[in-house]
Amino acid sequence: MLVILNTKAHAGTAGDRWKRIETVLRKRIDESMDIVTMDPSAEEQLRQQVARGERHIVAAGGDGTVNAVLQMIMTLPHELRTSVYLGAIGLGSSNDMHKPHRPDEWIDNVPVRLDFPHASRRDVGMLTCRIDGATRVRYWLLNASAGVTADANAFFNSGDAFLRLLKRHATALAILYAAFHGIVTTGARTVYLSDGEDIFRRCRLNNLAVLISPHVSGSLTYDVPVSPAGGQFVIHLLSESGRMQVLALLIALLHGGSSTLRRASMWVGCHLRIRGTEPFPVEYDGEVLLTDDALFGLHPDCIWVAS
Repeated sequence: MLVILNTKAHAGTAGDRWKRIETVLRKRIDESMDIVTMDPSAEEQLRQQVARGERHIVAAGGDGTVNAVLQMIMTLPHELRTSVYLGAIGLGSSNDMHKPHRPDEWIDNVPVRLDFPHASRRDVGMLTCRIDGATRVRYWLLNASAGVTADANAFFNSGDAFLRLLKRHATALAILYAAFHGIVTTGARTVYLSDGEDIFRRCRLNNLAVLISPHVSGSLTYDVPVSPAGGQFVIHLLSESGRMQVLALLIALLHGGSSTLRRASMWVGCHLRIRGTEPFPVEYDGEVLLTDDALFGLHPDCIWVAS
């Protein structure tokens, strides 16, 4: 088993959490465990280990660490990528990869996904963006967004001194603080949406969620019928609304009632394109980039994920 460890997750506290569980973890697993640090050499070390026959790859960190390891796996040759199993150890702030939690998935208050014999195939989202005239491709397992959620994630990743303090000591409050910051600072943006062949409709976008998992961040959850291996994602759109309606979306996500919101629409698909009149943030599994043209797609049954 190859563990890629990010000690900087959870505002720099992940290293201490790892030390707390490492001994118990080594006793629990029935295979050898190699540990490499999440740094620029991690991808090459992953490639070398997979070439030598390693198939169990574990991201130890937050959702950003899982996403970084997913990017590495998706660059492997097809015959190797389809034989690799992705596991996770939740050392981060939100650990959405591990939701919904099961009682047997914990080691000393740290959620884990290391049951490789009961792994399942999962869809992988693909985000294709235009950045500085070049095309970039990123992959995601849980959800992607534009609008207030993407703005809130961008602030959560950079933030201010108060947010950094909350991230270390009160993750749920940090997430809500970032969400309120996004609502206050982000207005509706004019964009053009298409889920067909170059047929675009103008939209005053407040929030767009593209969901493989209903769990967004912290306790925020969409009440939509999604499946990690359904071959389609669910699109939830809030548009033509003011800040009070966006606040209503946040409250609904706290209580799992997003599907009943006024001015919200929902549909399923495997293709969605969004173009902006100016660059806008796009988020994928908590990571954020700036673009004026984003295409959301899907690779069905693309990767093995431990349960």
